[in-house]
Amino acid sequence: MNELAQQIADKSNTKNSKTVAISAFPHSDGTCSELSNYIVDELVLSIFTDASGLQVIERSQLEVIFSEIELGQSGKLELVTAKHLGNLLGVDTLVVGSITTLGDQLRIFARLIETETGKVFSGAATTVPRTDTIKELAKKSISGCGFSQTPKQNSIRATRRPSEKVEKRDGDLIYRIGSIRQNTINGQITATLEIENISDSSVYIKYKAKTASIIDSNSQIYILHKLGGIPICETYYANNCFTGAASLNRNDNIIITYIFLVDDFFSDGVLKKKKRKDIKEADTLTLTSQFYVWTSENENDYILKSVGFRAIPVDR
Repeated sequence: MNELAQQIADKSNTKNSKTVAISAFPHSDGTCSELSNYIVDELVLSIFTDASGLQVIERSQLEVIFSEIELGQSGKLELVTAKHLGNLLGVDTLVVGSITTLGDQLRIFARLIETETGKVFSGAATTVPRTDTIKELAKKSISGCGFSQTPKQNSIRATRRPSEKVEKRDGDLIYRIGSIRQNTINGQITATLEIENISDSSVYIKYKAKTASIIDSNSQIYILHKLGGIPICETYYANNCFTGAASLNRNDNIIITYIFLVDDFFSDGVLKKKKRKDIKEADTLTLTSQFYVWTSENENDYILKSVGFRAIPVDR
């Protein structure tokens, strides 16, 4: 998927896009499979891994919106829907696509839509072999993914919601897990965490580097590979980290996207290619993370917040 991800990144940057959202890819007959979502997970990982500078919105956040809106009769993204995505999620470019089987190969097409206008401004495509793994993923149907064709209507609507958000409050901040998913092929876990300020004053926040981790119900440990949506404090102490902190006024929020990998896949800054043979599908996951929080503009006036969510159900 690296070739397709590179095309998407290059064409988005040409359009001066800062944030992209990728909807899962249905097959040419309008149905969806685990392959549909697997393609998106691989694209997200590839775009995070390269140096494009793009921020990627996790697909479960799109499903929440897709479940509330309809597209036009032609299946094209309506202007109001596109702007809805832009306003709510800060998306500049929406990527939608499809999968077509061509003998022993798959042709994967992507269309890039500008949310401001709702119009397609570019396209991308790649061809991959139909390996045994690809065939198995394609056999596993799912109820819906992003844009899924509904036979009784000429409109397109999301057909599932992610699980209910898990929420906890710590002082003047509310933390919500929006979604948490596991790719059972490579063990990759994608999680989103929303932080909301409910105080009357501004709050400043940065993620403390190297503090996020996940343990699954099989006792497998995962380490953070990529992080998006929040500034990072790379030093041990917060004194030199205030500059560039995210500022939240009352009722403001930020959405953080984490990508975790099994430590056998990522070590010493190198993404390993070998496949683990003992990855098991987890029922629940435990996420921990730490943040530096300031309640004033005095860089020495900070609090280290530790956030933990135990036994979070994995979205299916």
